[in-house]
Amino acid sequence: MNFQFSITSESPLSIDAALLLDELSVKLAGITGNDGRSSFDFSDIEHPRSLFVVARNRNNEPVGCGALRPLSENVGEIKRMFAKQSGAGTEILKYLENRAVELDYQELWLETRRCNGYAVNFYLRNGFRPVPNYDKYMTRPEAICLGKILIK
Repeated sequence: MNFQFSITSESPLSIDAALLLDELSVKLAGITGNDGRSSFDFSDIEHPRSLFVVARNRNNEPVGCGALRPLSENVGEIKRMFAKQSGAGTEILKYLENRAVELDYQELWLETRRCNGYAVNFYLRNGFRPVPNYDKYMTRPEAICLGKILIK
């Protein structure tokens, strides 16, 4: 078997998840001036159609994370995506997309900051396209919301 990463669903309160989320917050604060912590509520992933995942490399080191939660019956939202090893982000995103299909979502949406060019380009390369800013991002010109229609 030739795998680069193992991805498993786990609690965002696990030690590995907490370390990854802390590292993500530090990086975001450096890029955008906001650590993003206020945009993620742990209770969001207690819903049956939600999950939080951690990616580990071949040495079982945690190298990335991501979350999926419902925005509506048909739309899931990607939250707290982070990868610190090349290729991990793409694998996490693919995993979350596949799980979203299994959970009967028809679309995925997410928000990032316009100034976070790396994230914006990553999502565009992976088939996401701009959607109108939603929910609390509607009045936030620094935010860019992206979406992707899922294929079953």
